[in-house]
Amino acid sequence: MSSFSSKQIILSLGLFFAFIYAVARPSRAQIESSGLLGTSINGGSETQSCNLGVCAISGGTNAGSNKFHRFTLFDANSPISGVTIETDSQSNIILGIASSSNGFNLSVPLSLDSSANLFIVSPDGISLSTGASFSNVVDLTLTNLSTLPLASGQFSVNSSASEVQLLSAPPALSLSTSSLSTTASGSPITIGAVTLSVDGSLYVHAHSDLTLSNTTLNSSSTLDAGGNLTVSGSTLDNNLSLSLYTEGNLDIYNSTIDGNSVVDLDSGNILTISDSTSPFDAGVSISDNTTVTIDSASDFKAVNSDFNSNDSLAISVGGSFFADTAASLPSSGVYFDQNMMLSLTTVGDINIKNSSVSGNSLVAINSGGDFVFFGSDLIGNLPYTVSQF
Repeated sequence: MSSFSSKQIILSLGLFFAFIYAVARPSRAQIESSGLLGTSINGGSETQSCNLGVCAISGGTNAGSNKFHRFTLFDANSPISGVTIETDSQSNIILGIASSSNGFNLSVPLSLDSSANLFIVSPDGISLSTGASFSNVVDLTLTNLSTLPLASGQFSVNSSASEVQLLSAPPALSLSTSSLSTTASGSPITIGAVTLSVDGSLYVHAHSDLTLSNTTLNSSSTLDAGGNLTVSGSTLDNNLSLSLYTEGNLDIYNSTIDGNSVVDLDSGNILTISDSTSPFDAGVSISDNTTVTIDSASDFKAVNSDFNSNDSLAISVGGSFFADTAASLPSSGVYFDQNMMLSLTTVGDINIKNSSVSGNSLVAINSGGDFVFFGSDLIGNLPYTVSQF
């Protein structure tokens, strides 16, 4: 790909159409609490709600460095203009959303009155859309699990005040502490047409499908999904680290993953880079990163993409590897150029057609099946090895 301007144009169009969709779709606005866990909205007590202007959250139940809140509704959309939360100098602010249908929805700014970590626990789904932002948040965690681990205890959206008072350990949610469902039974997490910036890092733990569209991530980010993980029209650039993990398929369309220190892409099934059937997908760039590790438990399919100028690019495929031009864009291809080290290992076949593997300092290709290389050559690289098991 000689120029990336076409990708930028398509990304801009994607943002435009996402904006039109966000304006056109109906939304409701209401934040409501029954007062359980001492949560107060705009100074109220017992059952209280807010559906206009700035909704001020205070109260809650403290345990150790944690502050717990419980909401029966959290639809922070216009005419709500913003949400503020008092931290009372607690380090971890934990919001439990006990909605029976709508989950956590945010399309307005949410701010803490002092720096703290924010945890959103919403088993009925999470949606961040145009207008959503976070202020004074160090680390942001989003999960649609029904519980949040805290050492040997667990916080549930239905936990009583006496139960959460025993949860003084800091939250410890990760892949090692809570397995993801391979059945993707949970309500999904969707992040669309937003710029996510926090002072520390972003962690999304989806017991379901996870969709990231027309979004910019400006913080080190880890996205884990039990179902399928789809990234489209998004900019995931210039961060210290980026990790995408899914038990299902990992699909990355029309996006950039450039200039990061560490990139880790891990698919539990098929990994697809760029949509070969769409004439509107300007392609994917995974370039100018320090270390890139890509693992796919099944096949890896790539078209119309750049994997260029990375210090280290290691690809491990549990099935077969395919790199080719897109049928809708016959002049496109896949470019593995100017990397310091390029390693490709597969259990199945390797098919690289109408693509470029050129100008790399070191290339190692190990195929467990057939190796087909058509449309370019390996002579343009410095020392390389090609083997077939």
